[in-house]
Amino acid sequence: MTAFRVYLIAIFLWPLASVGQESPQWLTGKKLEQAARRSPIFVNWQQVPLHSQLHALSRNLHIPLLLDRRVDPSQLVDRQDRDLTFEQFLWSLGEKENLGVCQVGDLYYLGPAETALALPAEVIALSEQLEDSSSLTKFKPSLMEKIKCNTSHPFEPSNWLAQDAAHAELPLLNIEELPMDLWAPIDWPAMPRYQAYALLAAGFGLSLKVEEAGLRLVKLQLPPELFREYTLSKPKDISLDELQKRHPKLKLELQKEKLTASGPSTAFASLERLLGTQSRSSPTDNGDRRFTLNKTKAPRGSILATIAQQLGLKLKFSDNARAALNERVELDVQQVTLEELLDKVLAGTDLNFEIKDGEFRIAKKE
Repeated sequence: MTAFRVYLIAIFLWPLASVGQESPQWLTGKKLEQAARRSPIFVNWQQVPLHSQLHALSRNLHIPLLLDRRVDPSQLVDRQDRDLTFEQFLWSLGEKENLGVCQVGDLYYLGPAETALALPAEVIALSEQLEDSSSLTKFKPSLMEKIKCNTSHPFEPSNWLAQDAAHAELPLLNIEELPMDLWAPIDWPAMPRYQAYALLAAGFGLSLKVEEAGLRLVKLQLPPELFREYTLSKPKDISLDELQKRHPKLKLELQKEKLTASGPSTAFASLERLLGTQSRSSPTDNGDRRFTLNKTKAPRGSILATIAQQLGLKLKFSDNARAALNERVELDVQQVTLEELLDKVLAGTDLNFEIKDGEFRIAKKE
């Protein structure tokens, strides 16, 4: 039996603003991995602003995401994707826009390819420095403390960083290196302070250096060599010989589902794009699906339209059903069948559903 989540993707049958703005319960750990790397999503974007749609997608999936401020947030994008996971979708988007993807803790990052390569190594290096260095004991508790970055309005990163560092009694030795800028609101899960600082600095091509006198901002640089390990969702679909031919500068080894790569840092971008998009989720029979909605508030129509997309059907509804479809409902269901889910969505209305001839039809009961 295959488990499916119903993810509310903005499809512009109903206004985006109708989705609630309360902070989502961000997924972490195993639940994040399941949602981001194993569960399929369906996206139908037609000339929509990149940032607002990624923001809505992130919130609806409960997967935190940072779009680098150097990527034009207002650019209009067209996407029609089926049976991709969230991570594969990000890589597919990155491949088209020449961007990179990485994961920092429980947060995904989409931005310039070089920054996406450097950022995980930077955060790991900071973590190791704080764990191993006895000389930085006075800064360690504050930098390791988990904080939550959440702003409901656009904010100025240098001001935020200066205020938070002052509150945590962390000396900033050269805050002037962080230029004045205005970022869109952010809502990140709780993370160690050093990770949050590293993410903010990375948006300006900078990194965080911890010294005995305090924190210093320096240029973010890729190490000359990298070593990385990848877990492949479908290792049988990968030919090591073919992969090695396409990436001759890297030393590659494949053991079961683990692929290890070492070599020049600049040679990793094309490998990661390929691995990020190489496997797709397999559609399953509708009768075998199970659906989950975690404390979801949305118009009935948005939920039904998303279900239709997941089933590969075209949504059809009569004009006299529109008022009921625009009504917002609150659902919290776990592992229910399609019929059980639709009964929940349409509860309290005089609407019926029918699946026939490739269409998902909603109409008033006769």
